[in-house]
Amino acid sequence: MNSFCSFFPRITTAGETCCEQHDKNYSRDSVVTRKEADQILFLCMQVRHPYLAPVMYLGVRLFGWIFYKRP
Repeated sequence: MNSFCSFFPRITTAGETCCEQHDKNYSRDSVVTRKEADQILFLCMQVRHPYLAPVMYLGVRLFGWIFYKRP
C-alpha cells in the first residue's frame, strides 16, 4: 500500500511506523477521515522527528488526495 507518506525517505524505523499507520488510515477499511489520518501522522512524527513533521503534514495535506481510497 502506498501513500504520499511512503514516498518520503526512510528516516528511521520510528518514521516508517508512522507512515505504515498513515497508509492503513488511508485505506478503504479505515474509519478515520483523511484529515484525521493526516493529524495522526503529524502527531506521531512530531514525537519522533519534530522538524520533519510539519513538512510531512503539509505534503500529505496537499497531495494526499491522490492516494486516499475513499470518497
